[in-house]
Amino acid sequence: MIGIRTMEFCRRWGIVADVEASSFPRDYPQDNVYIAGSLVTGWEIGRHPSPSMGEAHPPPQSQQRRERCPQNMFDPILVNFAQSFDNVDILYSHRFLAFELDDNGVTAEIEGVESSERKLVRARFLVGCDGGNSQVRDEIGIAMLGDPALTYTTNIIFGTKGSKRSMTRNEAIDLFY
Repeated sequence: MIGIRTMEFCRRWGIVADVEASSFPRDYPQDNVYIAGSLVTGWEIGRHPSPSMGEAHPPPQSQQRRERCPQNMFDPILVNFAQSFDNVDILYSHRFLAFELDDNGVTAEIEGVESSERKLVRARFLVGCDGGNSQVRDEIGIAMLGDPALTYTTNIIFGTKGSKRSMTRNEAIDLFY
């Protein structure tokens, strides 16, 4: 799920239509359904209904609504947008090692995870978007307050032939057994 605030950034960047056009079905209900028993023979014991993405409206505080676009669909949209700029290189499978700050910007040292090849990257700013165990934050001496792990989640995306057809009585975004 992409939150409203992130979708506001997508609007500024001009990529809302790309997010809305992701392959997630716009007409599929966003209900959460609770089922007792098995997938095939179980029975519905509760439902939290929510409109489909195509029917949902933004809240009064924003022009945007949240969007159902899993990371495996959202990441290529962001990469495509980032690569539209001449000064952007996307480097997957690299880790941050250290940085040096001077009057004109920052030089960061990174390393390829598989190749162990080290590179220096020069920029005006260094932004630490590396989570609660941020090495960037540690390097500049800012202490972490609180629990760095807000939650532990696992997403599994799967499909089978006829899966939607076999579950029409429980059509929903999330099924809990």
